[in-house]
Amino acid sequence: MCKMAIIPDWQTSYPHTGKLKNLRPHSSPCRVYSRNSFQNMFRPSSSTTAIANPILSFLDVKRLLFQKITDKGYALKKAFELLDTSHNMTVSKNELRRIITTFLMPLTREQFQDVLAQIPLTSSGAIPYLEFLSWFGGMDLSINVIQRGGGNEMSCSRTVKELEKQIGEKIFRNIKTIFKAFKLIDVSKTGLIQSCELRKVLETFCLKMKDDEYKKFAKHYNIDKDTAVDYNVFLKNLSANNDLNLRYYMGNQDISWKNQPVQNSKGECLHSSGSSEDVWKNYNLDEIERTFCQELPKCYEKVEKALSAGDPSKSGYVSLNYLKIVLDTFVYRLPRRIFIQLMKRWSHVLL
Repeated sequence: MCKMAIIPDWQTSYPHTGKLKNLRPHSSPCRVYSRNSFQNMFRPSSSTTAIANPILSFLDVKRLLFQKITDKGYALKKAFELLDTSHNMTVSKNELRRIITTFLMPLTREQFQDVLAQIPLTSSGAIPYLEFLSWFGGMDLSINVIQRGGGNEMSCSRTVKELEKQIGEKIFRNIKTIFKAFKLIDVSKTGLIQSCELRKVLETFCLKMKDDEYKKFAKHYNIDKDTAVDYNVFLKNLSANNDLNLRYYMGNQDISWKNQPVQNSKGECLHSSGSSEDVWKNYNLDEIERTFCQELPKCYEKVEKALSAGDPSKSGYVSLNYLKIVLDTFVYRLPRRIFIQLMKRWSHVLL
């Protein structure tokens, strides 16, 4: 069971929500965070600044790399494909280090140089990444591990709804890898990438699209080819679509929060047809918190499964953006401003 460290102890604040008594297992290690560092712990694990361990020997590094490459082979192959824009099966030294840091483990400069010393470079000094995968991950060089699609493309043009469904399901099944892919491209850590880079991530990790398909998909999400894309906002908007209701978390159950009326603690219907700001503007934070806490137990199992699905490493933590996506989907859609206020209010019980 997921530690659910991102949800406060509802039973303490609202005794009638008895179903949540096991929200935080006793076996969970206690971690204390200051209020100032509260928001940082919700960032994707891929965005946390990891520190290399300088005392690891080369044999230690090689052993750890082998374990991690074996465990994350598919994501690594896709990451190399993402950066291999020339399709010559090579990446630069800097690109290799970014991939190792993002998907595997941080290395000191000396440790990375030891890794490089084991790989035969091309005449231009580039890294043949199949050699890296073979030497440190035991992959068979005789197998063409990189599949560059084209064969799976549909002969007819898909509709926006079809693209949304296919892309959304693949993204949210593998959300952590997608975040890491965005981070790999977002070298300056601004949260922004170009439209062409977004397309490359989608086509590398999800599905290939014809030019006309991507054009109408981008238009539907107000993505302009000359304007940077906030990939966190894109993921949120993608998940909020009626056709993307995290069905894969719940098996055959279909959930669509857009069609569900919202009620406050007084039983008054808060229709969600307008913007989320308009829905909640007449209610103070105490009323919103009470309403939210009364509704959460009704969909507790669904929320728990969705959070657990977004935490494949079983660390008990998910990103703040991912938490909002899940709560928007299964509980109530809240404006980000109100959501952040609630998170700050509950920060003293978050571990």
